[in-house]
Amino acid sequence: MNTRKKIIFISVMIVALVVMGLIAYGVSNGRFSSPFTGADTALSPRPSSVASSISPTPPPLSPRPSSLSPRPSSVSTPTLTPTSTSSPTHAPLSPQPSLSFTPTPTLTFTPTSTPTSTSTPPVSSDTISPVVKISSPVDGAKNIGRYLFFFSRHYMTINSSATDNIKVVRMELYIDGAIKSSVAQSSISYNWDVRAASKGSHVIQVKAYDAAGNIGLKTITVYK
Repeated sequence: MNTRKKIIFISVMIVALVVMGLIAYGVSNGRFSSPFTGADTALSPRPSSVASSISPTPPPLSPRPSSLSPRPSSVSTPTLTPTSTSSPTHAPLSPQPSLSFTPTPTLTFTPTSTPTSTSTPPVSSDTISPVVKISSPVDGAKNIGRYLFFFSRHYMTINSSATDNIKVVRMELYIDGAIKSSVAQSSISYNWDVRAASKGSHVIQVKAYDAAGNIGLKTITVYK
């Protein structure tokens, strides 16, 4: 069976079921007799005895009490008596001692100026100058560039010393005004390269100093 035939068959069955349902409903209500019993189509009325037996009258309800107990006219309201609540009593507080503040005096520092001494140092009583001596070469020496008048001399040694009544603190040696050596003692020695010296005279000078600032001086002249 295809789908169309199935739909037709189901529709016929539904119609048949509806018709049978309507017939059954009419038979149950006495509208018409069932065709299967062959009875008359007019329905006879239902006997009253059967109807009374089927639907009995319900028993009467018990009567409602005619009066209810009366409501009390007044309701006593309990009276509340306030109870006094005493607040706890505290012991009186002792007064606190008053605090007094005494300010601390402020110390002011005033710097004092240190007095400057304007006094001049005492003048040394030492006025004696050192005595200077040149031991070599001798004053007025000639041919300082030769040795024994035949051999050339490259260096000539200058030796000098000084004495003082207290102490000699420094000595200086000059050649032609140019300082060549300085020592912090009472004697001095210097090797002079005479090859670089020019022909002619040359001045050798030695200075000696003591602690008081006095100066001793010795000067000689030599020739090349």
